[in-house]
Amino acid sequence: SNGDTRGEYLEIVIPELLSAGYSFYTWPSAPLLAWYLWTQRRHLRGLRVLELGCGTGLPGILAAKCGAHVTLTDSVALPRSLRHLAACCEANGLVPNRDVQVLGLAWGLFLADVHNLRPVDLLLASDCFYEPSQFEEVLSTVAYFLDGTDARFLCAYQERSADWS
Repeated sequence: SNGDTRGEYLEIVIPELLSAGYSFYTWPSAPLLAWYLWTQRRHLRGLRVLELGCGTGLPGILAAKCGAHVTLTDSVALPRSLRHLAACCEANGLVPNRDVQVLGLAWGLFLADVHNLRPVDLLLASDCFYEPSQFEEVLSTVAYFLDGTDARFLCAYQERSADWS
């Protein structure tokens, strides 16, 4: 092989429930982050990847299909969303809690089970900055996972208000 990967492709299937709530459909930044990960797929194999607030899990599922060890997290307060996330994994041939981990997580709350998720090599978040009242909790969670490590944080978001800073 000459390293030309233009003919490679990966199909990801994401079942969506448009009327069910925030985490049941793919927000605009997730495909962008997934595309970027696809361009970097050669570097994903073997990485420990944690996706925060992943909703349908598109970026994390792609990372898992490219050989990363992935933990997908969404709100611990939304068990129905976590079940839907598990279904998204299954739709792509990934068995939850074997091929990928699917866990509930509360931003800004650092219990023992959260500590057990460390260390990570790559932290992902897409469209997690949509509710200003939660920005501090999101950022404290990111800081917790990055603190004292060489981990990287990749975040894709859509500006929803020019008033946010």
